[in-house]
Amino acid sequence: MSKESKGKNNKNRLSKVAYLILGLILLIAGVGMTVYRIYFLRTRMNSTDVSKDYNSTYVFVVSDIDDEFMREAYYAAKEAGKEKGVYVELMGNGLRGSYNKIDYLTMAIASKPDGIIVEADESPEIKNLINDAKSAGIPVVTMLVDSSDSERKAFIGPNYYDLGKMYGTGVYNVGSSVGINVTVLIPENMSEANRNNIYQGILAEANAGPKTYSIDMKLVNCKSMLTTEEDVRNIIYNDKETNIFIATNPDITTCTYQALIDYNKISSVKYIGYYKNASVIKGISTGAVDATVILDSEDMGNQCVQALYEYINNNYVSSYIPTGISLIDKSNVENYLTDK
Repeated sequence: MSKESKGKNNKNRLSKVAYLILGLILLIAGVGMTVYRIYFLRTRMNSTDVSKDYNSTYVFVVSDIDDEFMREAYYAAKEAGKEKGVYVELMGNGLRGSYNKIDYLTMAIASKPDGIIVEADESPEIKNLINDAKSAGIPVVTMLVDSSDSERKAFIGPNYYDLGKMYGTGVYNVGSSVGINVTVLIPENMSEANRNNIYQGILAEANAGPKTYSIDMKLVNCKSMLTTEEDVRNIIYNDKETNIFIATNPDITTCTYQALIDYNKISSVKYIGYYKNASVIKGISTGAVDATVILDSEDMGNQCVQALYEYINNNYVSSYIPTGISLIDKSNVENYLTDK
């Protein structure tokens, strides 16, 4: 073997060793960070200030801990827990770094609380984690969006037929001065049964009067905000017929609003969202948004704690607990502009 070939082989070996060492360092760092997060959560849950006032701990897991709706739900859950001697911990609060719902739920299970409340979805990853929690003896209730095939104990969220009826009321109210073509933007990971319930609810209310509306359902990839935005923009850009758009989750609501503005359609079509935050409420007050359907965040947070507490103490809870649904439009938006 020539000296040149030997030199190349040595370099290759050194490169492989360097990559191996780098990989080990990254692995150790990742494990260390996970251990730190779990230690951080357990330390806070077991601190003197917490343990002296509470008998048990529930962990509250959401996609975005800064989301206004989820913050309201969490504070309601925290207050409901306080009345029962339960400390409700918001997973991720006080942690630095970029984490998603899968990370938060994984950490929550590892911290071994008495129960978990999670904003779920129909993905296999969430289902498997909920089943892991059950195997570890930790009961889980889902909220807002269900994981219907998992081992969760209860789902606290909207009745989808009633949700559809509320959208239908919005269509009936805003549709008198426009055409009859309605497009409903639905997350593709929503179960077929829930999609059908929303559709039937809209039909029941929207077509209650002399006008008959044509209703089309479009599926949106909601794996990430990027895929949601891309799908929504493509649908709206290529659409020439729709007179009323309906958004059926918070991310679709945000993306639809922005796309209608960007494509200069905000004044030519009607728009009904699914969410309540400052920009949506302002949009309704200025006429840019026609209406939005909202859930009662405080009722949802309270019901989540009640459901977990009932299961843990009585070994039984209803598998589905509905939350209140309301419609905000120009007739009552002033109440929400002045609301705390």
